[in-house]
Amino acid sequence: MSAPLCLLVGVSVVLHLMMNTTTGDSGDFLGFLDNQNIIEFTAMRFSTWTSRSIIELFTVTLVHVPLLWAMLDIMVAVFIYTSLSSLFNASHKSYISWVIVILILCYSYVDMDTAGWIPTTIPYTWTLSCGLYVFVSYRDALLGHKTSLWKSSLCIIATLFASNEEQLGAIMAVGGLIVFLETVRRHRASALVACETGIAMLECVVALTCPGNAARTAANTAYWLPEFSSFSTLHKLYLGFASTMNRYVYEGNILFLILCVMVVILVFRKTQSPVARLISLVPLGAEVISSWMTSAATVSWPYLAVSTFMCQNLQIGERSMGSLGLQVLVVVALAVSVLIIYGWTWDSFINLVILGGGLGSRVCLGFSPSLFASSSRTFIFMDFAIIMAILYAVGRSSDELTRNQKSTVLVALGALASCSVVNVLAYLVQ
Repeated sequence: MSAPLCLLVGVSVVLHLMMNTTTGDSGDFLGFLDNQNIIEFTAMRFSTWTSRSIIELFTVTLVHVPLLWAMLDIMVAVFIYTSLSSLFNASHKSYISWVIVILILCYSYVDMDTAGWIPTTIPYTWTLSCGLYVFVSYRDALLGHKTSLWKSSLCIIATLFASNEEQLGAIMAVGGLIVFLETVRRHRASALVACETGIAMLECVVALTCPGNAARTAANTAYWLPEFSSFSTLHKLYLGFASTMNRYVYEGNILFLILCVMVVILVFRKTQSPVARLISLVPLGAEVISSWMTSAATVSWPYLAVSTFMCQNLQIGERSMGSLGLQVLVVVALAVSVLIIYGWTWDSFINLVILGGGLGSRVCLGFSPSLFASSSRTFIFMDFAIIMAILYAVGRSSDELTRNQKSTVLVALGALASCSVVNVLAYLVQ
């Protein structure tokens, strides 16, 4: 086992030893099988609450054996690492391996306790790990690599599990379709990708037609957002987009900060154009101003702060065109910066699909009244899209860095990861 992977496993073991696995919805799942068998439970949940039948089979079983869940959850962290390594570190460079582990540790893992550790990790980190494994098969199909029968079988199983989570299912349906069409254009159509895409699309149809999802929507509308049924499509898109960008523009997200800094560095290295460099500074500048200067702005320029610099409380109906304009400007600046860095190439397209897919996975929650009830756990796919974009750039630029520069990068990233891990530890001991 490599040193980076040892670090990831070590941190995971320590965190799992400190977890309280009885929080959140764990108590509900513990009692679900008291008066019904697993088939009756699945039928009941499908008709009254959710289409996540495959995911909940694991949840309702493993909640009774938390030690087994902990062991499997640590393996999931390893699985995420190995899939990211397959995608972005095929040559097994030590520097990139360290970056992968550090970025994983930068993820806000406390989000996985928002509904209890077991009921949250299984539908989110576990499905993410399977989704990343399927993405490896997408990469292989684009490169024309053959996939063995046993790996193809694992990909089908992973697709069934991953796309049972609605957000990820939508990503895999759209992403898989794009990849399949590209393989057709390259005259090497992939039957595996076609099958994976078909499964993801079918799971999306099931989610849209599931009576339990409709019942949950009605219940959550009544409890969380009674006015939701009167919202227009544009209003729902606004809620999804604004609530997503609030996290990245206003709340000082570590992963987004790393992405912004990296974009600035790469654009400055790519071109001396003042306009291009100014565009690259927009996302970083927006986060710095919004995250670190809000209190000062509130005192000196209260109206400007509320309309532009302050995070809007969307749940109570606060809205601001100034805030929305800043968020749109950040997204546009990031997209333009990607084009500046990679040019009009396949690299740009892949990065825009990755970041667009992550953003879309969260924006689509604006069409659910449980947008605010689902808390921060729903950001995981956007967070890992950011990680993937960072790793893509790291893989393209690592050979241009000296040994000292690589060490500096690892120290800086390591400091941020340490802060993130300490935050999780503080949460666990409170």
